[in-house]
Amino acid sequence: MPPSPEGRRADLARVAELKAISPTRWRELYWSAAGGSPSVHALAVRFGVADRTVKRLLVAAGLRVRTYAEQQTLERRRGRWKEPATRPGNPRLGIWWEETPKHDPRRKRALANLKRGRRPGKNRRRETKPCGWCGAPVTRIPSQFTIAGAFCDRSCAAFLTAHMRYNPDRPRPLIIEALRTALGTRPPTWEHLEPLIERFGATEEEALLLADTLKP
Repeated sequence: MPPSPEGRRADLARVAELKAISPTRWRELYWSAAGGSPSVHALAVRFGVADRTVKRLLVAAGLRVRTYAEQQTLERRRGRWKEPATRPGNPRLGIWWEETPKHDPRRKRALANLKRGRRPGKNRRRETKPCGWCGAPVTRIPSQFTIAGAFCDRSCAAFLTAHMRYNPDRPRPLIIEALRTALGTRPPTWEHLEPLIERFGATEEEALLLADTLKP
C-alpha cells in the first residue's frame, strides 16, 4: 500500500533533517566507540528511515560503511550479537539440518566435521587485498575475490564502476586521500611512495600525481 501524502511529506522532512547533519557528527554516530558503533540498520531504526538512506548519507559524508563481518565482530565484542536459530540439542548444526533431506551428503559431511572438531570455512586459507575503490584491506577466502578485484562491499564496486565509466582518466579520490594520509609529513619521494602503492592498490600514475601535488 503506497504511503499517504502526509506520510510522504514527513519522510521527506526526516531525510532533509538527516542531510543537515555534518560529516563530523556522522563519524561520531557511526564510527565512534563512545557512540557504541551501531550498525546501519540500528541507525535507520533510530531515525525512522530505510537502511539504504543511512548508508547513502554515510557514503556522502565520506565515511566507509563497515562490512557485515566487521559489524558482526563489533556486536560480539559488545555482547549484542544474537546467535541464529540452531538445531535443539546441538548448537553447532544450523537450522538447515531440519530442512535438508536425510539422504543429502551435506548432513554426513557436517557430522564428520563436527566429530573432527572442524568448522567449515574457519580453517580455510585467507588472503588480504586492498579495496579497488577506497584502498581499505579486505580479507576473504581466495575464491570470494572477483575478477574485477577486491571490494569492501557492493557500494565500493558500484562507485568504481561509475568512476571508470564517467571519469576513466581521473585518479580515484579515496586512493589519493589514503596515500596522502599514510604519507603524512614525509616527502613525496619514490622511496616513501613505493610501499604505499602496493598497500592501497594504487597505480604509479596516481602516486606521481600526488607527488606533483605535494611538491613545494
